[in-house]
Amino acid sequence: MLEQTTLCHLIKPADLNHHGTLFAGTMAAWLIEACFVSVVRLLGRPEDIVCTRVHDMEFREPLRPGEVIDICARVAHLGGRSITVHASARKGATGKEAVTILTTFVTLDASGKPRAHGMSLPADYIAANGHIHELARRAVAGSADAATPSQDDRPTTPPGSA
Repeated sequence: MLEQTTLCHLIKPADLNHHGTLFAGTMAAWLIEACFVSVVRLLGRPEDIVCTRVHDMEFREPLRPGEVIDICARVAHLGGRSITVHASARKGATGKEAVTILTTFVTLDASGKPRAHGMSLPADYIAANGHIHELARRAVAGSADAATPSQDDRPTTPPGSA
């Protein structure tokens, strides 16, 4: 299912850093969780998925205690074995984008080895989501670093074995 996943969070005092704004580690966890949920909704089997890379996380606006944020995640790119998801956190009161991230997951077989998922994005979906598709395509390609193997070619460690 290629629908947008939306999670909401209230920023509480326990979520803050030493500047009194949302701690980046907390934000990363929330964003990656939303990305994971998007992949689970697409594949239906969380045990067949592992996160292999966080490509980019950019803070554009500080987030303060008491704010409610909406985290929206959407599949942005499909490789042969990989699924890259774009997520953004928006301030609930204004809708202003505060943080963005790209995260790649790989599908695994029963022995924990990467396996092909057999899916592709429909042309109309790519057209409607062209901006995030292009961002993800570039990120997976190694940000113009030809020496970097594609995400599909990297070895992975099965969950719980690291």
